[in-house]
Order: sequence, then C-alpha cells, then structure tokens
Amino acid sequence: MLSAEVMVCLRLMSSIPSLLFYCFPELFTLEPQVRPKSARFC
Repeated sequence: MLSAEVMVCLRLMSSIPSLLFYCFPELFTLEPQVRPKSARFC
C-alpha cells in the first residue's frame, strides 16, 4: 500500500508533463514532419 507522500509525488509527476505539454507543445514533437511549423526550423 502506497503512503500519502508517494501518492502526492506520483500525482505531481503525472501533472507536470501535462502542464509542460500545455505550455510547450513543441517540446513533445519528436518527428519534425509532424508539425510543419517546427519543420521549418530544422
């Protein structure tokens, strides 16, 4: 059984990528051809 501290840590770690994806979606484009906007700078 997980403790409360571990649950809070897991919840924070699961919310941080979604926040990063919301603020900086271009960081998550692994392939340049997915987004034509980022393909211009490659």
